[in-house]
Amino acid sequence: MITVLYVDDEPGLLEIGKLFLENGGEMCVDTETSPGAALETLGHTSYDAVISDYQMPEMDGIAFLKKVRVQFNDLPFILFTGRGRERVVIEAINNGADSYLEKGGDPTLQFSELAHKIRQAVHARNVERALAGSRDYLDAIFSSVKAGILVIDAATHRIIDINPAAAGVIGIPREQIIGKECHIYVCPEERGKCPITDLGQSVDNSEKVLITAEGKEVPIIKYVTPVILSGRPCLLETFIDNTPRKQTELELRRAYEDLRKSERSLLESEKQYRTLFDSANDAIFVVSDGLFVRCNRRTPLIFGYTDVSELLGHSPAELSPEFQPDGTRSAERVVENDRVVLGGTPLSFEWVHTRRDGTPFYAEVSLNAVEIGGKMCIQSIVRDISDRKRAEQAAALAVRKMHMMTEITRHEITNIITGLVGLVDMAYGMPAGVGRDQLNREIKGLALAVQKQVEFTREYEEIGIREPRWQDVRGMIPSFSRPEIVISPSLDALEIYADPMVASIFTYLAENVVRHSRGATRIGIGAEQPGPGLRIIFADNGTGISESMKTTIFERKIGDKRGMGLFLIREILAITGITIEETGKPGEGARFEILVPEGGFRYRKDCTV
Repeated sequence: MITVLYVDDEPGLLEIGKLFLENGGEMCVDTETSPGAALETLGHTSYDAVISDYQMPEMDGIAFLKKVRVQFNDLPFILFTGRGRERVVIEAINNGADSYLEKGGDPTLQFSELAHKIRQAVHARNVERALAGSRDYLDAIFSSVKAGILVIDAATHRIIDINPAAAGVIGIPREQIIGKECHIYVCPEERGKCPITDLGQSVDNSEKVLITAEGKEVPIIKYVTPVILSGRPCLLETFIDNTPRKQTELELRRAYEDLRKSERSLLESEKQYRTLFDSANDAIFVVSDGLFVRCNRRTPLIFGYTDVSELLGHSPAELSPEFQPDGTRSAERVVENDRVVLGGTPLSFEWVHTRRDGTPFYAEVSLNAVEIGGKMCIQSIVRDISDRKRAEQAAALAVRKMHMMTEITRHEITNIITGLVGLVDMAYGMPAGVGRDQLNREIKGLALAVQKQVEFTREYEEIGIREPRWQDVRGMIPSFSRPEIVISPSLDALEIYADPMVASIFTYLAENVVRHSRGATRIGIGAEQPGPGLRIIFADNGTGISESMKTTIFERKIGDKRGMGLFLIREILAITGITIEETGKPGEGARFEILVPEGGFRYRKDCTV
């Protein structure tokens, strides 16, 4: 029901207007014969719209409109004026009137048109309020994201919006950044080379430099994708500060430079050199004529051999795969590297080696020319960086997940808000009763769905924000649970390389059993190693999971709590390449198999398995 306050100094016209407007059953009309009385009524009674005559003795309609706008802001106001008052109409619109209607003519047509204008004005006000609420909600998300976000006009490359995180890195208030060309701060000196607008790429994910307001250069990793906002082609750019990683790389280079300096000085003393040579934590060996002639004690351990003698007389190419990741043949690269180093140029690079059993691993290699016994040889230092590589890959995956989550969240919330607006519009068009109550319940359900989406986003954004590490599997298992948890000795001293949030997966799985596995009285957790990888098994003796549900249980279901924990488990494990699947037989209990790839697990030295 739309409530209307109708103000006119002619009581007869008020009565006729009230009868016509209330005839349809969708409006309730109160009347007042003076603006003063109307303002007093508005002070204690809420209305959806106001209709006012213009020519009134105490106060004309324009003066009344101005007071309404000051006291009641966006309350719809329709001026009902006489013919030939164009000046009045213009003044009314300029002072915030939502519409106007000239008096005269067929009363039925006139009041039908007035009712239509009332509905239009009320609907427009409600839509604007709903949109304002949506904007406030999305602005809160936009402002709370810790990564920097820029919205850029695709045609002019001018910044049209920026979140607090990005403004904080740049170092000046948002208002001073809006309207500036993006190249002032991001990708300087690259005008005309935008990967999206100039080079035709669909997305851009790269390392760049951000210039702060003070002129300081900040290394960043940015992700740019084209979007349409309010019908306007834009670029959505997100970035994270890459300073910590760059600082680590710098420190690593400095460490290697210091190590090389130390090695050169220690070569003056064979005894000192031998001490360093054998005690180093990296593999150090000397190559003469393409073959190993010396190795320190660490070399066979890194390459999977038992003794130094097993390596002597072999070539570095024999401890490498046929091809490197860039597609070049390892043997050809080894020959070329030897030529460059013996020519007087030290080299430092990343390389893929293989252990004795054929397992590949990433290494950082440093090559220098040294003189031994009057002959120029090559000294090579090999550091196993497999853990660091896995951490970098996990960090890259986390960044991609963040962007995916942003897109999914925006898409789902937009859909829900669209449904909310539609239901609100339907509710306004229905009389009070069972039908409108049902719509209100649906509206509440959609609002709760938005709340669940926000809660899920909070949990999901924790995944991948910390560097993966080696973690004890047995320590992850809850100490108390119903059903009872039986732990196999095969888990003793077992560690896996995973996101820190992996500590919660067994709790999630146990909660899943309590919630869904009817009749379960026991949970068994163990591990087996059928091949190069490891299989961790979590099984209960309940009713099991039907074949049709085995894949859908890992899907994300907003509004349905069943799949939320399992989806998070899968995402947590995926950070370091671990997978999970359900392999149990229906009726015989659920069985989850967690597959850990080779290199992603190990046993501590205290293990007797």
